[in-house]
Amino acid sequence: MATIRENYYLLLDLDPSVEDKAQIEGAISKKQQEWARLRNHPAKGTWAKQCLSQIPKIRRTLDDAELRKAEAEEATRQLHVQQKEQFTELDQALATLASKSFIYEMEIEKLLKQSAFKSFTRQDIEKRIEVPIKKIAAQPEQDDVKPLEASTAKKIEEDLSIVQKSDLYDFLELKPGSTLRTIEGRINDRYKALREKSVKDAFYTATQELLGQCRRIFKDEESRKRYQKTLDLNRFSSLSKLIDIAGLDNEISATEFEHLVSEAATMGLAKKEAITHIKNYATRKRWSIQLPPDGSRIEQAISCGVCNTLNPPKATNCTGCGFPLEINCPDCKTINPSGTAYCSKCGYAIADMPNALPLIRDAKDALAEGNHSKAKLLFGQANNYWKNHPDIVAGRRKIDEDAKEIQAIVEQIEELIRKKQYYQARRIFSQLSKWPGNEYADKHLEKKITDQIDGAEKWLQKAQNASSIAEKEEAFFQAVNLCKDCQAAVDGLATIPTVPPKDLSFSFQDNSVLLSWLAVPSKIPVTYKLIRKARSIPTHAEDGELLTETAQLSFLDKETKAGVLYYYAVFTQRNGKLSARAACTPPVLRIAEIRQLRAIPSDGSISLLWEAPEHTRSIEVWYKKNSVPGRRGDGSQLSSVRKDGAIHEGLANEEQYGYLIVAVYSDNSGKLLYSQGVSIQATATPPPRAVEHLTVKKSAELAELIWEQVPNKVEMYSSTKAFPFQLSEILPYAELGNIGRLIPIHQKGKVTIRLSQHGIRYFMPVTIKGQLAVVGKQVAVCFLEEVKDLKANVNNDKVHLTWSWPKGAEKVEVLYGDPFAIDSGLPFTVSKQDYDREQEGFTIDSSMAGYPEVLIRVRTILERPDSVIEYSQGTELRIKVKKTRIQLAIQKQGLTSLFSKNIKFEVRLEIDGWLEETLQLVVKENNRLISYKDPDRQVLREFSSSDFMGSNAISTICQYRPKNKGVKNLFFSLIPNDPGAKDNLEVQGNGQKITL
Repeated sequence: MATIRENYYLLLDLDPSVEDKAQIEGAISKKQQEWARLRNHPAKGTWAKQCLSQIPKIRRTLDDAELRKAEAEEATRQLHVQQKEQFTELDQALATLASKSFIYEMEIEKLLKQSAFKSFTRQDIEKRIEVPIKKIAAQPEQDDVKPLEASTAKKIEEDLSIVQKSDLYDFLELKPGSTLRTIEGRINDRYKALREKSVKDAFYTATQELLGQCRRIFKDEESRKRYQKTLDLNRFSSLSKLIDIAGLDNEISATEFEHLVSEAATMGLAKKEAITHIKNYATRKRWSIQLPPDGSRIEQAISCGVCNTLNPPKATNCTGCGFPLEINCPDCKTINPSGTAYCSKCGYAIADMPNALPLIRDAKDALAEGNHSKAKLLFGQANNYWKNHPDIVAGRRKIDEDAKEIQAIVEQIEELIRKKQYYQARRIFSQLSKWPGNEYADKHLEKKITDQIDGAEKWLQKAQNASSIAEKEEAFFQAVNLCKDCQAAVDGLATIPTVPPKDLSFSFQDNSVLLSWLAVPSKIPVTYKLIRKARSIPTHAEDGELLTETAQLSFLDKETKAGVLYYYAVFTQRNGKLSARAACTPPVLRIAEIRQLRAIPSDGSISLLWEAPEHTRSIEVWYKKNSVPGRRGDGSQLSSVRKDGAIHEGLANEEQYGYLIVAVYSDNSGKLLYSQGVSIQATATPPPRAVEHLTVKKSAELAELIWEQVPNKVEMYSSTKAFPFQLSEILPYAELGNIGRLIPIHQKGKVTIRLSQHGIRYFMPVTIKGQLAVVGKQVAVCFLEEVKDLKANVNNDKVHLTWSWPKGAEKVEVLYGDPFAIDSGLPFTVSKQDYDREQEGFTIDSSMAGYPEVLIRVRTILERPDSVIEYSQGTELRIKVKKTRIQLAIQKQGLTSLFSKNIKFEVRLEIDGWLEETLQLVVKENNRLISYKDPDRQVLREFSSSDFMGSNAISTICQYRPKNKGVKNLFFSLIPNDPGAKDNLEVQGNGQKITL
């Protein structure tokens, strides 16, 4: 639908008879300025923008003679129609005014100012009046609000003069439009501040009285209006004096009228109230008034709703108080006039917003002075009135930025103080002076810095006056102890030499080396740096391995290796400076004995086994019959000795021998050094016979081990790992406790074991004779534990499986397929790692098409030592890949008998899929089934898979006798006996209705 545009002559307020292009252009320019001012107007903005966009087209139309003529003719026609409509409206208005048989002149004046009648002249209106026109004396402004009692107003005025305030709003430092809630809060704050004052003078008394008056006057809007009335009467009285001066000639000119309105605004009177008062006052005085012409400065002036100052038409902020003449609501962004008490859309307190401006100003001053706490408080108070004012946001951001910078400086100072670097801290502390308020310059920190530096300077003075090196050393040290960065003291200490300790000695304790030395004489604390180096003397503090830095005079070195030559050096350290020389030890060589000595007897021989220290040169074995050698050289020496053992052969059985095994070392010069030796005794004896035949019989979780009888005792050991021994290998009996778990044997030649954990268990019989043990044949037994909690989640053609793994199981086989031919199904091997990677599960994403149901079998897998793969029996789960569909049809059979109340029905069922669940055919009288557990349902009969053997459709007859009287309808449904199986079924025809 086409848009009907406004006539250009009428849009420009041009007479249709005007054809002068200059006059037309002047009208266009004037309107262009007017529309530009209205672009952001909440109501007229869109219309003004549309008008501005039409200016080029207006100029083209009115510049063309033919188009201009057509536009003028159309304007004349529209004006005629408008005038006809206006005359109709005018006649209706005059008839209303004339209903009292006359019309006042003042009513005609008011009528002419209405927008609907501005196009008429006074003569036009008077021609159409048929009743007398009367003059009426102007009535003074009247309303129902009474001013305060004269005595109260006088008392308030007297107290205000004492505190030098103009009115109660000025006293409370709030704008006159402030909400009662804000005023109440300010009164409470003033009361609190007043109670904290100790001096009670005239100012205190006047303030207390005024606060009491404020609490009474601002308790509600009615009392507040009475006070406002009192203020207005005083202002009207002042304005009347100016009117008297202007009317000395019994006439008020248009210029005088505008001046009086402007003066009234400075008194705090609203423009409308001032104009009314001036007119009424002049009328009472019977003075003539020349009103300013339309479009005058006073008419176009915008009155500030906060302070009533008159502002130019183009002004956006009041020239008096600076408040915006149109304000965006901070909450909903709705544009409101400045005099609005609450936002027209969301109710935000617009009237309180001007109170934020002085607070913002004071906050900015405090911020400039560096007083961040005061600025933060004032910004917070201002934000209560004007939420998120740009200056508040910017100020708070500046406070946060400064606070972070200041905090970083303070933390840096605190870190320097922690390190006792007070000279550096003093330099950084001076940076806080860039904030003039200096409120962050913590006096405690400043005093601590100053005290420490002063103390260091006093010790420096003592060092300069010291009479001995010891006194100077102590003074410099104390200065550094107070201030680590006191460079003069550090340099002074550097001139005093540091000497190494004396009498460094060592001794052996078990497998460690104990080092000790004498203290260095010094009045200041010293520490010692102990260095160890293999095969040569340390030449400086970094030449070797640092063992410790300590203030003690000894150290136990537990990390030495036997047979390695070590040198030790101790340096003195004072205030971070090391001695140039060190106290050193002679070569230190620790001798250690062999370890893990064992004697294994055999038939006519004894095998000796041991572990030798890494750096031994050789091992000597000395032996004696029936006793142990007391020292090296006592008895005979074996000739063939390895580093890890020896065999003493050619012995008579059952004769005892004693052995001494000595470790041999050599020093730098090649000199041989010998250990004290480790002794052991043993007797040669024939070993027992090993168990060479061991069989296993498995039954479920039980394994029976059977072996042949041997003369000696047999012990059975088990392990999860293969035993590292050969058949008939001889072991010391004492070592059997470390090879595996001993299994109790209650029968000769066999033992039964319960297998409880998935995996391979190894079993080994050991024949015992005295202190000898002979290893028999070991066997491996496999036990496969099943997975548990097998579950499936079907999603389209994918099945996601989860289960619980047996402890120790690492692989399973997943087999799925036709439930009646599962062995020909498709297998997958799934590792525990793959299962965990899929976030605990395994997904079969092969197509399930053609399988209404699938059987899943999961078997654990175990690989035997001979590489044969064993499988468990498996855990099975039968799932539906697609729902079983059932078609239900119910048909009433025959007529209801007068003698029998039973009703017969034919029930037909057609099934597509496999039925696992038992189904119930239920009936409900008069209403449909509301749930599977509906208490009003009646079960007619049940159906199972056996009913569908050989056929996918069945038909049966059922009878039902209504339980209640007046049953008109029966509703039939087919539901699973187990409600949890409902997701596997899709029943069509449920809820069938049969009318009786």
